[in-house]
Amino acid sequence: MLLAEFHLQAVNIIQILSLFTGLLGVGLLAGERRYNGLVLALLMQSLMMGFNLYEELNAGAVGWYITPAFSLSLGPLFYLLVRVLLVPEQPLTYRDSAHFLPTLMALPLTPYLQWMLLAGAVSQLIYFALAFRWLKRYHAAMAEREADTESKGLHWLFNTLVVLLVLLILDMVRVNLQSVTTEPFRSTWYLLDQSAFLLVLCVAIVGLIRQPALFNGLSEVEQTNAEPAPHEDSQAAAIFQALDSQIREQQWYCQP
Repeated sequence: MLLAEFHLQAVNIIQILSLFTGLLGVGLLAGERRYNGLVLALLMQSLMMGFNLYEELNAGAVGWYITPAFSLSLGPLFYLLVRVLLVPEQPLTYRDSAHFLPTLMALPLTPYLQWMLLAGAVSQLIYFALAFRWLKRYHAAMAEREADTESKGLHWLFNTLVVLLVLLILDMVRVNLQSVTTEPFRSTWYLLDQSAFLLVLCVAIVGLIRQPALFNGLSEVEQTNAEPAPHEDSQAAAIFQALDSQIREQQWYCQP
């Protein structure tokens, strides 16, 4: 009776599952500084999903829609998630809250839906490009440690973040094409989109809980690459010293 009263559709059930999965992830991962970016992303995801669910179930009765403003939050959330997971030396600080000021400023402007979606798309493209730079550095770090058995467990995190990036881009395209797509294609795309997000969310949470110590590769590799190996200088000096001795003993410099 309750389901009939609210006219729940399949996509709404997926949204409810995503909301509670996000809150469960917050409860399991909160307290670990390395996961602060993910905890923030899960909190915001649950908040957005809650508002989205409320607005969809009360379509026509809502006087002011909030969710269009959240399109300006997706880019910063993904960027901060990637940065904090891959580079623990740059944890979340109060200065990072400035990334979400455009979202607050956009709340009174949500009636201008198309302009909001356009601004959100531009913001997401900028932040996705910045996040992709971190992913490239992380991928290079994994390549340096390819022979290390620990590095082989790092690929799932990189792959998960790349898949999430692709899904966010596809979602951005979907949202901006809503006015030109028709049913049932629009609803089917929306359902598949939300289902894929739920799957990635579950994979990320389970993976981080089961393998909490996998993410120290990037800073170590970059530090190692920046510093020359201590034995390289001494080894080179020994080689040149041996060559110098041979040249002097054999008097090679006197030979025509």
